[in-house]
Amino acid sequence: MSFKSLLKLVLCLVCAGGAAPADTLYSTFGPGDSFDGHYVQWIGDGAQVSQPYPSRQVANRFTVPAGAEVTGYRVAISHFAPSGHGQGQGLLSLWSGDAAPATTLESDIVVDTGDGAAIIASISSVLHPNLSPGVTYWLVLSAPAGELFRWYDAVAPMPAGSERLYRDDSLASWNMVGASANAFEVSGALSGVPEPHAWLLFGSALGLTAAARVRRRAR
Repeated sequence: MSFKSLLKLVLCLVCAGGAAPADTLYSTFGPGDSFDGHYVQWIGDGAQVSQPYPSRQVANRFTVPAGAEVTGYRVAISHFAPSGHGQGQGLLSLWSGDAAPATTLESDIVVDTGDGAAIIASISSVLHPNLSPGVTYWLVLSAPAGELFRWYDAVAPMPAGSERLYRDDSLASWNMVGASANAFEVSGALSGVPEPHAWLLFGSALGLTAAARVRRRAR
């Protein structure tokens, strides 16, 4: 095998070993997209929502691995039309912020055409697909006037530092619900950053390449 051919083989092996694609970056769903239908977070007008908290917006905090590229978000929700009103449209938004959501990065309308039936709604990430390492993000579900939603609770164990916030019709300060989360998922892919085993493979391949060149010169 020539030196150029061996070098190409080394590069192919490193690239193959360094890529780490992933469909799900963060998820609080259980097996089979399951979620907790008994404990839910109601979202809507304060006059309509009394339990467990009078919320107009609910935010869930999450982090993803460094170098992640996000393609979309999913939430488990259902829509109820108070007094026969409402179109089943909420707003699902991605925010940044440390202690609480501070800056809206992108938003999309999430539609539930049913009335009381649980669905898993999805939106695509368009304006802000790349998430920065070390930055706290929030997935926020908002209910406009006349709408009433419930966002189902998570099933999967919560990672350390998880929390859920809400705020009422005044949209003033955020309040903590507790160390818990609703059912949501962040999907996407990881960048091809070489992992430790890839670096080991790279070093071994370089050693083989050097040995081949030495043998070639000895001839």
